[in-house]
Amino acid sequence: MAALPKKVGWVGLGLMGYPMANNLLNKMPDAEFFVYDVIQDSIDKFVKDGNGRVQACASSKEVADKSVCHASNIHSRAGATSVQADHWLLK
Repeated sequence: MAALPKKVGWVGLGLMGYPMANNLLNKMPDAEFFVYDVIQDSIDKFVKDGNGRVQACASSKEVADKSVCHASNIHSRAGATSVQADHWLLK
């Protein structure tokens, strides 16, 4: 099996994204996570639950810049387009 990434990025910590990211956090004990969401309370909760392994980011671009592997779970087309533009067009 290939080695798991040590720097994981996650954008979107809503009803679906939070449990998915939390599952990865629990299954990847050696990884550091970089997260962003439009709701600051979601970021703060995930950082707290991460016990020092989660870093809050100010944008999806920052998540992409700091991580080796990243995923997003966005519920709207406008949000997904914004994340993609932030990551790929501004990089």
